[in-house]
Amino acid sequence: MTCTAAGYGPHHDGTTESFDGTTVPAGWTVDDKLGNGQTWVFNDPGRRGNETGGSGGFAIIDSQRYGLDKSQDSSLISPVMDFSRRTHLALTFRTDYNSVPGQTGDVDLSVDGGQTWNTVWHHTNDSVRGPRTEVVDLSRAAGKANVKVRFHFIARSGMWWQVDDVFLGDRTCDPVPGGLVVGRVTDKNTGSGINGASVTSADKPAEKTTSVATPNDPNLGNGFYWMFSSLTGEHTFNATAANSYSPQDITVNVVPDQASDGTFALPAPRIAVPAQVGRTVDWQGQGSSTMTLKNTGTAPVTARIGKQPGGYQPAAAQKGAPLQEVKGHYSPLRFRPGKTAQTAAVKPSATPYAAPWTTVADYPMPIMDNGVATLDGKVYSVGGFNGTIAVNKAYVYDPGTQAWSALPNLSIARSAPQAAAYGGKLYVFGGWDTSGRPVAKTEIYDPATGAWSTGADTPKPYAGGAVTVFNGKIYIVGGCTDDACGKTDVQAYDPVSDSWSSGAAYPEPVSWLGCSAIANKLYCAGGATPVSATKHAYSYDPSSHSWTAVADLPIDLWGMGYSAADGKLLVSGGVTNGFTTITNQGFAYDPGSNAWTALPNSNNAVYRGGSACGFYKIGGSPAGGDAAKNSELLPGYGQCVAVPWLSVGKTEVTIQPGESVDVDVSFNANVVEITQPGTFTAELTVSAKTPYEIASVPVALTVNPPKTWGKITGTVTGVGCTGTSAPLTGATVQITSKTASYTLRTDRNGQYVFWLDVSNNPLTVTASKDGWEPQTRSVRITKGMATMADFFLKPDRTCT
Repeated sequence: MTCTAAGYGPHHDGTTESFDGTTVPAGWTVDDKLGNGQTWVFNDPGRRGNETGGSGGFAIIDSQRYGLDKSQDSSLISPVMDFSRRTHLALTFRTDYNSVPGQTGDVDLSVDGGQTWNTVWHHTNDSVRGPRTEVVDLSRAAGKANVKVRFHFIARSGMWWQVDDVFLGDRTCDPVPGGLVVGRVTDKNTGSGINGASVTSADKPAEKTTSVATPNDPNLGNGFYWMFSSLTGEHTFNATAANSYSPQDITVNVVPDQASDGTFALPAPRIAVPAQVGRTVDWQGQGSSTMTLKNTGTAPVTARIGKQPGGYQPAAAQKGAPLQEVKGHYSPLRFRPGKTAQTAAVKPSATPYAAPWTTVADYPMPIMDNGVATLDGKVYSVGGFNGTIAVNKAYVYDPGTQAWSALPNLSIARSAPQAAAYGGKLYVFGGWDTSGRPVAKTEIYDPATGAWSTGADTPKPYAGGAVTVFNGKIYIVGGCTDDACGKTDVQAYDPVSDSWSSGAAYPEPVSWLGCSAIANKLYCAGGATPVSATKHAYSYDPSSHSWTAVADLPIDLWGMGYSAADGKLLVSGGVTNGFTTITNQGFAYDPGSNAWTALPNSNNAVYRGGSACGFYKIGGSPAGGDAAKNSELLPGYGQCVAVPWLSVGKTEVTIQPGESVDVDVSFNANVVEITQPGTFTAELTVSAKTPYEIASVPVALTVNPPKTWGKITGTVTGVGCTGTSAPLTGATVQITSKTASYTLRTDRNGQYVFWLDVSNNPLTVTASKDGWEPQTRSVRITKGMATMADFFLKPDRTCT
């Protein structure tokens, strides 16, 4: 009988032995069956101290003190007790039983004065460490006049057993003075119940409970609780709940032996946002608007305002290439020098490449474990492993010329470095050198000067960590040392101050994960742990410096390509099923819905390649450490950076309940990123500590064309050998005028659009795509008008 029900407590009527003396208590005896003097004692000769939870003296038999190969068989026996008038007999005692194999500790009961014994408590090598109180039912001794108990210890080279505060007698579970407090914990704004709230007696904090759901009682709302209060009269009770509810104190008049109402209504902030914000401006013009935020809740709130790109959203329903699963065993560790490189390009499963993924020019050499970043519309790739050794080569890809160009070499060869673009420069951290040691040296490339410089050394250099730019710093999450993968370190580099700091530790040790910043948080997913792979994903909130679990990836995944675009975390390729399967699957995480959706399968199933905004995947390994030249692009995911044409007057505001704050929103079409008229979209994000979801605010900037410009637009369609046709996603459209040339790619519908001054007439327009014959035509545009120029491409092979 544990007697743990609220409002009840154990009542003892009997005798207690505290063993406070240093000799055998009166009436008790010690039996030494082996006759070697190694018995129960009361003076703690081993100076172990009372570990039972009691105080003062105690009984102990200490086998460890007697030494190796020493044996004990000793009992501590109570006096004879008359329980002929007892009905609820129990034995309670404090204990610290420390055991090893071969040791036994028994509590035995005798109802015939010690002639026969029955074991009522038995432990061998399963230690029962103190402080601990044991309750043993002795109902079989009720009504008996010659009752004894004994504590019987047997060991050889054992440990010890301590016993204290032995009670023998009636133990009943009786009501204790007090009353019940009953009620609900509710949301003050909505009236709905809050489950999981903690309710505590302020005057006696040990008395507390938790509110719960009530799915089986339609007449009782969620957030219900009840608790016993041993204090009666007026007392304060406190309710607290997660999800940014404010705590509340109420006074309850606790009536003895009755139920008293204690209903809480916890305040919380709630932010209302406008449906949209927008502005129309002339070419290279500016404008402004206002975003009004209102606190419709019942507690103050501090909100942070951020921005994230909007724009074209490719259809995730496109499947891309057929699913590829390459079985094998794939390691997250470094590849050692001396391996023969794979020099031939990896053959994709779809020829020509399956839409919507498109090819980009092959990398100049076979490469994997390369660091990749997008800077000013170009793709930079540095370092890596060529299948034989770590390299110090660096290249840049220009989508306009569709070609790679060599850059000055890194000063140190690096395999699996972390590369990131910030402030017009490329930063490179970590990676394994040719001997396998992580590189501490930070290297910085400036495209304006075409030269490398150095920055502050990385405090904990790793290879295979995730890297992203977040809140003006470059974050590196997890990684590998020279011989082990899986770290919880989060390191942040400040390019302005050239200094490092530490972030909150990642929730699990990982390497080869994917991380990106979206609005005001950092999101990470997947990765290889020291023993397996993970599908877990987390978000990092800089305001609380803490990680929070978000929806898991649909599969475990590591060594993937990753990026962020259009407000989503993108991952593609890598290794799944632990370390056994390379895949070409991809997924996109939407923080707004806390859900993953499928991306189109990529054409190349690789792992440990480089990746960057675009969504570009450069190189990688199709099997075991072979390096590939292949590179590909998933069009439509190029909005990865801050929105340069949009700014806000305040990035943080505090709003009292019932009040509103106006935030100035500015639009500027005179930025280098706006090269064409049209409508540009983004979102303003509002993040705050509140129980409720805050919707992002859609933003639209419409830029009117100059009066002398005209639009050329059309669709590129592929007509197959059977006569069936379909739009060609990612086709190249080359527009050449008298003074310049422009390269476009078609969207998911095969469409393109471009504005030019009519002084460029006539235009030569060429449409092309791998696997199709190019087509060229001459077009004249008209100012203020749209000129259609469609293309129908045929296969570049003979139809049979």
